Amino acid sequence: MNRTNKTLEKITSDSADDCRRIAKTAREEAEALIRKYDERILAYQEDAETELGRQTDELFRGAKDTAAGIRDDLLDEYKKRVIDDTYMNAISELCEMPQEWYVNLIVRLVLGVLMKNIKECKEDIELIFNGRDQDIGGAVALELKNNHQLSPDVQSRIVLSDNTEEIEGGVIVRCGSITENCSFEFLVKEIREKTEEKISDILFSE
Repeated sequence: MNRTNKTLEKITSDSADDCRRIAKTAREEAEALIRKYDERILAYQEDAETELGRQTDELFRGAKDTAAGIRDDLLDEYKKRVIDDTYMNAISELCEMPQEWYVNLIVRLVLGVLMKNIKECKEDIELIFNGRDQDIGGAVALELKNNHQLSPDVQSRIVLSDNTEEIEGGVIVRCGSITENCSFEFLVKEIREKTEEKISDILFSE
């Protein structure tokens, strides 16, 4: 009986030792596996953070570029509006000149047209104004009819048209098939094409 007990005790002891060894091995393997997965998770996390950082940087750069583009567009629009206003103010100032200056300016413009086209102009010379400037048109026609630079034949063919044009100011000169636009907006447009870059430099120079 004692021998049997000793044998059982030995078997039990050996089994316990085996169980402890197995448990230890299993624990070590489990810990190794956990470390392995922890390393993978950390790698994935680092990759994810790197990718997120890259995407964030790209998003930031894109947003920055977009903002810069919008800023440049707004600045260009602002500059264009300021330049537009500058030339519109020039038209307004021409329209608001004292009547004597206004008449003298229109007379000089019409004389320039007639001198350029005098040989081709054989019909009546119509002076066409806007609806507001008909009185000024009468004064201009009278000045031209008495201008010594024009021959009596040309003087006699100068007429103030009953028609009007949708212009801010100035005059349209028409003689047969010849039409010359001497409206203030057209003249300022021609001047703008030659001076806009210089005006922009003056207005926006740092």
